[in-house]
Amino acid sequence: IMSVGATTTSNGIASFSQFNDEVDISAPGVGVLSTTGTNDYSTYSGTSMATPHVVGMAALLWNNHPNCTNANVRKAIEDTAEDFGAPGRDDYFGNGIIRYHPAEACLADVNFPCCTGPPPPTASPTSAPPTQAPTPCTTGSDFLLKLQTDNYGSETTWEITGGGTTFATGSGYSSGTYYEEKECLPAEACLFTIKDSFGDGICCSWGTGSYEVLMDTVQVGSGGDFDSSESVNLCGPTPVPSMAPVVPTPPTFQPTAAPTPTPTTAAPVAPTLVPVYPTEYDFSSGFCPGGIFHMSGNQLPTYPIHQNSTECALILTGDTTMGAKVAAQVPMDFVPNNNLKFSTTIGYRMYGTNAGSADGMTFVIHQDPRQVTAVGGAGGNLGVYDSTNGGSNAIKPALVVELDSFTGSTQNDNFENAVHLQLQNSNGVIEELNEVSRTVRTSGTTIGGLWVNYDGTTLTVSHDVTGLTLANAEPPTPIISVDIQLDTFFDPTKAVYVGFTAGTGGQADSHEIWSWKINQIDTASPTASPTA
Repeated sequence: IMSVGATTTSNGIASFSQFNDEVDISAPGVGVLSTTGTNDYSTYSGTSMATPHVVGMAALLWNNHPNCTNANVRKAIEDTAEDFGAPGRDDYFGNGIIRYHPAEACLADVNFPCCTGPPPPTASPTSAPPTQAPTPCTTGSDFLLKLQTDNYGSETTWEITGGGTTFATGSGYSSGTYYEEKECLPAEACLFTIKDSFGDGICCSWGTGSYEVLMDTVQVGSGGDFDSSESVNLCGPTPVPSMAPVVPTPPTFQPTAAPTPTPTTAAPVAPTLVPVYPTEYDFSSGFCPGGIFHMSGNQLPTYPIHQNSTECALILTGDTTMGAKVAAQVPMDFVPNNNLKFSTTIGYRMYGTNAGSADGMTFVIHQDPRQVTAVGGAGGNLGVYDSTNGGSNAIKPALVVELDSFTGSTQNDNFENAVHLQLQNSNGVIEELNEVSRTVRTSGTTIGGLWVNYDGTTLTVSHDVTGLTLANAEPPTPIISVDIQLDTFFDPTKAVYVGFTAGTGGQADSHEIWSWKINQIDTASPTASPTA
């Protein structure tokens, strides 16, 4: 048995690779292109990607030299590997990184058949130091970023700035992949900033990502558990004196200034807990051009789309598309300390020229670990439920408000056309909180309204389908009102996804969002209104 280490695209050892005295050989294991399903590709990282390189190479070598033994093939692979790390075998690379052609030549050597001679002398001279030497930094300082991305590598970016100038940037990273980024920086490049577009850092909710920053081989910063961004000072104490003029100026006021600001600034900030994500989205005038949504489902890129050629609707499905399950979602902050209070107003259309209709559409708040990939295609009906309650594809945990219009079947419901309020628990089982018989389909020219409000104790749902304009007020009497503790249903320390799903089955149907406003109500504000 051979123990295989994983190497990076720059011939370093991957951060996840094992290292001990049992490592025999190394092979590419970071950002490896692999097939997925029947007609697609994706990149993966791991020793599970490195090992097939060695297995495939060994199989090809032995197939070419069937008279050689497995021990001969192993010796050929180890003796001809390219030496990296410490000279000779080491606990990280083992005997080095595999090379097919030298191994093939060793087995085919007529003087030493099956690689029975001494190891070829070409392995050591091609080791790492000669390849690193030609790139010294003579005009500044050596910057090295060691980056391990989490499960959502595309959300990670970084930049190096100073004096109003951006000196280097990085983006377009694959998920679960180790990278090393090197730069030669001038003295004024003093601030490294790493960012996560979703706002949950790169550790530890969705994969174990991390970063380490070195200047001239000395570590100056590291981490991974941050929110939207985190910065590292690359210039030691240098940036601090730039702030110094502000500090020396008020020493004479220190006795009076110090006690005054402390109580006035600290008190209001603490309960507010400045949110990571926007706490309000307002598309009351339509979705042109849109751009904030995470799109998912089985109809990408046709649906969903932010607009069509003449209108500004968020088109979830079209009237000619059958079997669609799609979703559009945005991340929102989930402020701790029992502060989940929100109100939302939705203007929608649901119509079709085909006979019958299918499934319907939902407003969803969820914390499924699969994030945006959970909704719209992964699930069963509407891309949010599973075909069987409690199935693995169900979106969970989730609060679901469904506009149900499944003509010709109640589909385990009490009514063909209804508004449902449901919880989908962590085990995927649906808990029907309320179901109200309701005409939910609009025409192709009228707009229906859906209002969902939660004040921390009571959740209400209001609905109107009588041909609204975008400015119509919420009906005075809700159709659903239930007491529920969402703060205990959801994890109050993690973000939620908020958005819409739609599904069409055997009949095509149009599902469109024409306006949307949602705001999270701040409990610290006594004037906060529970309506949008």
